[in-house]
Amino acid sequence: FLNSDMLDKMHSALAESQGNMQHVLLLPSISAQLQATHMSWRRIVTLCFASAIPCPCLGASLTYYDSYRSKILPSGLIRAQRDFFGGYGYNRFNEEGWYTSCWVQEHTDGLKRTTKKLEKGANDEPKKKKKKKTK
Repeated sequence: FLNSDMLDKMHSALAESQGNMQHVLLLPSISAQLQATHMSWRRIVTLCFASAIPCPCLGASLTYYDSYRSKILPSGLIRAQRDFFGGYGYNRFNEEGWYTSCWVQEHTDGLKRTTKKLEKGANDEPKKKKKKKTK
């Protein structure tokens, strides 16, 4: 069916590990081969995309490989989208703290309304009036 050096190495590693292996990408032989060939892999995927040739497995596996070895993942984009639509905020790598941005005028207006409510104490529980005791 398929015959490749990398698949043979993966099969051998899986057979030898007997379930004790953490991840196949962490094996030195596999890691070294992927490091040596990933630029060719990228060129193939790029050419397929540019030629409108579907390559779902090649593209998805390259994305998985990049995500697995990346220090910073694309979750920042998801956080930015959540902040845009719901003002959930995000953290930054270059500064401490939690931030939210006014992406469009509606966000700026909404943030001003929220800030005014907070300044007025709108989120505080209303104070209860004491009832006078009657005899």
